[in-house]
Amino acid sequence: MARRFVVQADYFSDAVANLATGSVRRFSIAASAPIVSGLLAPFVATLLPEDPFIEPRSAEHLALDVMLRGGVDAVISPVGPAPEFHRRVVGRMPLRAFVQADHAWAQARRKAIGVADLLEHPLIASSEKAVGRRLLDAARARLGLSYRSIRECDDNSTAIANAAAGKGVAVLASPPAHGAYPVDVWEEPDRPETALAVRFFMAWHPQHHALHVIEDLARRIELFFLHRHCELPSNP
Repeated sequence: MARRFVVQADYFSDAVANLATGSVRRFSIAASAPIVSGLLAPFVATLLPEDPFIEPRSAEHLALDVMLRGGVDAVISPVGPAPEFHRRVVGRMPLRAFVQADHAWAQARRKAIGVADLLEHPLIASSEKAVGRRLLDAARARLGLSYRSIRECDDNSTAIANAAAGKGVAVLASPPAHGAYPVDVWEEPDRPETALAVRFFMAWHPQHHALHVIEDLARRIELFFLHRHCELPSNP
């Protein structure tokens, strides 16, 4: 409670200063550690001198709504926010299977793999708390299939590194790394409309004192994500 009051006091102080000067000096965005390092920090590097100072707050996905109610200006998460908040889809990351560079899929330049074919291989995946893993679990359940072999690793970079070393097929919603070859995962082969992907939401309070700043940042983050990952966010 004390921490929440301190955050709210800072938020109130910033709001007063922003309203007095007509500008936003500091802006806090909460997200998980991988999103902070993989998306938010690279985006911050593109900001202009007149843009607000972006203060990241690292937290687990399920804690972000609480932080939004407690005073952070916005959150970015693959978990949809509560209905009381405004939201915008700022990115979409396909679920990918990463394999060693000399794997047969890489040699054949495969672009996609069906879930049934994927499950025939030893997998490396995040634990069930990850949204990408839950997507894979749901697709497997819908098809009535079982995992033959799966190892859990909650660090995406390490999981992909293990795949690059030939330790298995890493299945993650993550950009390529470590020279591993990426293959998109489709629930059903030859049906691109069944491609599995994680959407990333930016959410904020509808009565925020600097809505114009949030909406502008959300739009720019969306464009940055599109340029960086070439994935359409599919906003309505």
